[in-house]
Amino acid sequence: SMSELVKETGLSKGSLYHHFESKEVLYQKVIDKYFLSFKKETEIEKIRNKSLDEFESITKEFINTFLDEINKLTNRGLSAYFAMFFEALTIYPAFKTDAIKFYSKFKSVLEEKYISEKGFDKNKARIKAIEGILKIEGLFFWLSLFNDENIDGFFNTD
Repeated sequence: SMSELVKETGLSKGSLYHHFESKEVLYQKVIDKYFLSFKKETEIEKIRNKSLDEFESITKEFINTFLDEINKLTNRGLSAYFAMFFEALTIYPAFKTDAIKFYSKFKSVLEEKYISEKGFDKNKARIKAIEGILKIEGLFFWLSLFNDENIDGFFNTD
């Protein structure tokens, strides 16, 4: 409730309502900042101009940065992050729309890479792109359980 938020933050109710007209708006702002800020198009554009071989190092850098950011936000780890992510997909339609746009663009860029660099046909490129995204997302799941795992070599692009 807003009363609990006031108590936890130490802000006055007026101060909180000055910035956020409702707890729903506050929730949306939190989701936008902590989910969509990690999934910026600039991150996708970073890989558009790189080779598939460079994709692994860019991905590892992103994962490490992402994990550091999550650890700064909470000591509850990735599991709390995933719980909020999946909750947001069901109760915040604009977030789901933005997440779909992000992953669609990400898949498209990877498909282009597989076609131009590996000579794959469109269907094989699509499958490999989805596999690549699933490896990344699966690795996040894995790291939520085994946060000390070394991630070297996880992104073979063949």
